[in-house]
Amino acid sequence: SESSEVEDVPPPKVTPPAPVATVATASLDVPLIVSGCQNPTISDIVKGTYFRHGSNHGKPVYKKKLEEVSDDDDLDVLIYYWDDRDGEENCGWWFSPSVGGEMVWAYHPSRKATTPPPAEWNVPHDGPIDKSFSVTAAPELTKKAAEKDDDDDEDEEEEEEEEEEDEEVPKPKEEVKEVPSVEPLPDLTGLSPEEKELALQEAEDRRLMQQIKQRELERKRKAEELRLKKEQEQKALEVEEKKKKKQRNKEQKKKEKEEKKRKEEERLQREKEEEDRRREEDERRRKREEDERRKRDEE
Repeated sequence: SESSEVEDVPPPKVTPPAPVATVATASLDVPLIVSGCQNPTISDIVKGTYFRHGSNHGKPVYKKKLEEVSDDDDLDVLIYYWDDRDGEENCGWWFSPSVGGEMVWAYHPSRKATTPPPAEWNVPHDGPIDKSFSVTAAPELTKKAAEKDDDDDEDEEEEEEEEEEDEEVPKPKEEVKEVPSVEPLPDLTGLSPEEKELALQEAEDRRLMQQIKQRELERKRKAEELRLKKEQEQKALEVEEKKKKKQRNKEQKKKEKEEKKRKEEERLQREKEEEDRRREEDERRRKREEDERRKRDEE
């Protein structure tokens, strides 16, 4: 039941904006729609459509549709499950740009749910339960997603063919994009303490987002450098191996030639020794016959 999937937490009294599908009826590959969030900064990041994107710790991972990522940046948004290997406090479902990443936006402690629970999420991850936050199954998007995957597969195949044709040409290093600095805080004059706290929280969220974007860009730059370095090392190894193979073949041919020459010399030596032996035998036989003939003559 839904109550068992959210670890016996009472269901929210606020009616969600869309019907919430239970985990028991939702297929693992059915897309999800995330909506409703009281925190505007986190809402802009996590709201949208999610599709199946592999697995982690025995449960599915979902990734936000790329076209819906704001600001045209490269930041991924994932929903994944983490078991209790790092402690019970880390066990549950998370919203984060990467599996096991430091930056997280929302958390649900459920261990029994086989897919992301529909409600009762802590937003932000260390804050209270946001009753307006919902994760809804969207089976009607499955067929559209399958058709899009087919088109994407064709595009990927074309890209792979182009890459194979150009594999000899080294790719340029990806330049690290400069992330704009966070805008200064607006004038807080006249705001109530609660409004000031919300403004400061929003500024802190934006600062953290800038940091995670910069780390992501730096990681991609280093990954590209490592890829090029590995590719160059592999090519150098192949060239070195060809040289060694050529040298081995040359040495092998030289060795075979020397062995052939040695055998030929041994054959000639044996023939010479055999010839000398025959001459000695002939000479001894000739002397023996002469001695016998001389004895007969004397008699």
